[in-house]
Amino acid sequence: MKLTKIILPVAAAALLFVGCGSKDPEANLAPEECIVSNLKAPLWVCGNLDSLSKGDKKYASASAPMSKLGREFTRKQALAKARANMADDLKSDVISQVQEEASERQIDDNVTVNRVSEQAIRQIASLTLKGTSQVSSWEDTVAKDLYVLIAIPKANIDDEINKAFDSVVR
Repeated sequence: MKLTKIILPVAAAALLFVGCGSKDPEANLAPEECIVSNLKAPLWVCGNLDSLSKGDKKYASASAPMSKLGREFTRKQALAKARANMADDLKSDVISQVQEEASERQIDDNVTVNRVSEQAIRQIASLTLKGTSQVSSWEDTVAKDLYVLIAIPKANIDDEINKAFDSVVR
């Protein structure tokens, strides 16, 4: 009887977790078509940057509402947002790359790795401001938004990580 009191709740909990744990495998697929304000838009406008980022560049996108100050002002606002998005994305990428590089260089001192990470993040944030270029733009003529796509060469990111290691691990 005691065994039944233990097994029954455990079995019920296991069924609950298994039943709630299944996910639709198609839910995580990138969209094949991007529709914004009933207009066909480039896939990157809907956030599908994975297919682009497999090459030698890292991409980010953002949008800004059209301003009365003109298209160029709006473009600069969207570019600033895209650069901020890229800096946020790069932060986690840089930390993992620094950890990989530290492992390859056989550096097991966490303080050194953290200092290199901080230095690399600062350098890459600076690089993000000056090293990115606009690749494309798209205007939502219905909602009056301007979308921009920016890119930075991955080699530039790797160079900055190596510079950070060299400056900290002297």
